[in-house]
Amino acid sequence: LHTTGKISKRMVMVRVVSPYKSLQRRYADLERSCLAQQLSNALPEGKDYMDSIQSVADSVSKVVLICEQAIDRCFKISDGSEAEGLVSVLTITFNRYLEHLFGLLKHLRVVSHLDSNKDEKHGLDQSDRDYDLHDWKETYF
Repeated sequence: LHTTGKISKRMVMVRVVSPYKSLQRRYADLERSCLAQQLSNALPEGKDYMDSIQSVADSVSKVVLICEQAIDRCFKISDGSEAEGLVSVLTITFNRYLEHLFGLLKHLRVVSHLDSNKDEKHGLDQSDRDYDLHDWKETYF
């Protein structure tokens, strides 16, 4: 601990930081859990068409704010050293959000009677099949 009668700065840092290393290694898992809960509270829902549309509009800013808060937490907790894990977590979060929006869009199309070209076998119209075939992660994430 002592180097010529003085405590080494490195040793102090090791002793101060070491209890937090295990949490830092688990940061991505902890952040994923936190964001999953926050996202479930921000996902749009609606009983009718207009309520659903308003809910979608409101949810966009909520989700962006949730992700901004996650970025702030990452830099406060890890000084940015866990940014790579955070990017993975944010990608998962946005993908989950987009999947929910797509499901809600399908519901709104049914409610609005816009699904006239239904594929009887799969319950999808041509645009749904095109959407399902596209790999959104490759293009945008």
